[in-house]
Amino acid sequence: MVIKPKTTALSFHYQVLIGLSKCFLLEEGQSVWFEKDGDVSLQAQDTAESMQTEVKDYADRLTDHHENLWKTLKNWLAPEFNHRQYGVLVLHTTQPFGTKSRLKDWNTQSAEHRLQVLSDIFSERTEAQLNAEKPSEIIKLQKAVMADESHYLRLC
Repeated sequence: MVIKPKTTALSFHYQVLIGLSKCFLLEEGQSVWFEKDGDVSLQAQDTAESMQTEVKDYADRLTDHHENLWKTLKNWLAPEFNHRQYGVLVLHTTQPFGTKSRLKDWNTQSAEHRLQVLSDIFSERTEAQLNAEKPSEIIKLQKAVMADESHYLRLC
């Protein structure tokens, strides 16, 4: 009999491994926290060196409309999340990029270009999708993120 571990348990183990890897890089005055402001937070006296990491362990491809990206952005934009205490916000995922994803060069793009990429992705939504009585979860997330572009700029 083969017993398969639950996906949730594997995701937790992956999160712990990411946090543990950060522990080996700690410098004086830094600390690693699990589930403080998100999955793994590295806090330093210098905010520029602090990092909040959302960890996702998924097999499917990271596409322009994938929930992992949009849910993470929505969480970082939430009023209760104090982004000012972090110099870097990271979505760490095991997902390969989708073949047509515009997210492939995200890490090398300027804040303005990132915002444009998100705007371009969101602009693909039709009026019917955006104004549906019961929109899909991904559309709800995208609407929340794109509702006020000035909030997003603080994260880029």
